[in-house]
Amino acid sequence: LWLSPTGGRLPSVSMLRLSARTDEATARILAARSWALDRMAVSYHRFVEAFSPLETEPGDHGETASFVGRALLIHEFRRIVLHDPNLPARILPADWPGTEARALCGRLYHRLLAASERWLDEAGRTEIGALPPPGPELRRRFHS
Repeated sequence: LWLSPTGGRLPSVSMLRLSARTDEATARILAARSWALDRMAVSYHRFVEAFSPLETEPGDHGETASFVGRALLIHEFRRIVLHDPNLPARILPADWPGTEARALCGRLYHRLLAASERWLDEAGRTEIGALPPPGPELRRRFHS
């Protein structure tokens, strides 16, 4: 069974195709009944509450602290987004906190990136030596 809240293309392996459309109000009701959006919203609120103070802290935190902060930031964010069905904004609650959480995560990620990469360049090793340099996708993360 394949469901697509965006009406996107379904895999060609489908044997039977059922297409149904509804108004946005009904789609919001169905989304709320189908996914634990309330629990997910609580998780996003907790993420914002926990990590917002880092945004207002002044200055450089050093390479080690930046690496640890970046690792914890991404670990906590992924714990939430791996359960997020990534529904279209038009069927999410109007005050959906996932948008704010993603924006905060992106800002903090880029704030910590340079120093944490310097730490990895110095301390990171594989079984055959230094880590390879990061690809260009590293700096593109969290950009729309």
